[in-house]
Amino acid sequence: MKMTKNLFLLIFGILIVLNIIMVFRFNNLNKNYSEIKFLYAVTKENDSKNSSLLAEMRQNLLTQNLIEQKINDENILLIDENLIALNMSDVVKDGKNLLVFRFHESSCYPCIRKYLSRLQNTIKIKDNVIIIASFVDTEIFNNNFNTLGIKTYFTNAKLCDFDTEEKPYFFILNKSLTLQNGFIPIEKDLPLIDQYCRLIIEN
Repeated sequence: MKMTKNLFLLIFGILIVLNIIMVFRFNNLNKNYSEIKFLYAVTKENDSKNSSLLAEMRQNLLTQNLIEQKINDENILLIDENLIALNMSDVVKDGKNLLVFRFHESSCYPCIRKYLSRLQNTIKIKDNVIIIASFVDTEIFNNNFNTLGIKTYFTNAKLCDFDTEEKPYFFILNKSLTLQNGFIPIEKDLPLIDQYCRLIIEN
């Protein structure tokens, strides 16, 4: 009988301890839930502010990446899609500024396709947009890229210092053969290309 009473007290004590632990954990969970709920409310309230801040940061990033250089040689030869040779100066002879997408055979092809797609979707009128590519074999270019009506020229010449690393880049080519508003795209931030194209259109 005494043993039964002791066993009862032991079980009762264990239940009390378990109850205390459960209450403690519940209070912690409730506290964490309240904190998460508060953070969500703050984030939701400041969502528009955060969006504006993010847009401003990305705009600053875009502006900081813009470059300007003189084309090395106005007599650089370009080969068009019909295999006709032209001087660089012939491409801008009508005086229009051209948006140029420049890349090399050694460039990342999936990246090029992504950049080209953003360009094609953002720039609706393709008359003032060209591609200048460096490919030993133009068939490799034709088999890998769909330019969707954008005029393409080929050259193995170095246009400017940015060709040294053979990274893709955009720039504006004017009639004085100055490379203006050059921009090196970032694969992890593709919308930045849209922003760049809109900035070019607006200006």
